[in-house]
Amino acid sequence: MNAGPKTLPGGAQTISVQQQGDGVWALFVQPVDPAAAVGVVASLVVALPELQALRGGALLGYQNDDWLGAIALHHGTHQALLAFEAPWLHRAFMWPTGMNLLPANGANILEFLLSGLLKALGAEHPLSFTPLLILPLNLLGFVPLGLHLWKRWGPTLAAAMVWTLLPPSLGELATGRMTQALLFALPLVMLALLRLKGGGWRNAVLLGVSGALLALSYWFCLLYTSP
Repeated sequence: MNAGPKTLPGGAQTISVQQQGDGVWALFVQPVDPAAAVGVVASLVVALPELQALRGGALLGYQNDDWLGAIALHHGTHQALLAFEAPWLHRAFMWPTGMNLLPANGANILEFLLSGLLKALGAEHPLSFTPLLILPLNLLGFVPLGLHLWKRWGPTLAAAMVWTLLPPSLGELATGRMTQALLFALPLVMLALLRLKGGGWRNAVLLGVSGALLALSYWFCLLYTSP
């Protein structure tokens, strides 16, 4: 049975989620808070000056051992993917005497697919622009969880921006560890766990799919969330 409006102290009323539709997805039809929209647009404008440097082949962050290793790892993986070969069996990784780099680096399949897709589409500097895909993905991945928690676009978008621009994530991008920054599936796992309390096969499927995506992004993340 649908719950009716609830009166808060001071006379304000809220409307239950059930009255607006079935579940959290019905909240996507609500109007966006103008202040939150302005904040999102402003953050994008601030990032625009970096695009010119990226077009020239610059990499986000600063030169360090991890960035140099990431360049070698990505080039080898892209060569294997474009040749339809298993990256861990590719000559770029000195197979059969070399190290199985993909599992050792977190089995970061999704991030390699993102950068590999840019390369396949003809991007001259795919590693320069991969973070520009990672950050929006992280923001979008948080939105369903935010709507589930707060039922409003304003706090949802504000929290999503904070989640996207967390210093640890930006620090990973700055040092070339893009796989550690690809966290769009983590909020979806949290959402699935919260919704699973109410049962339902859809929530179980969401948990399985989001957990698999998290493992393919960086399998250590799924290991950390399992307890």
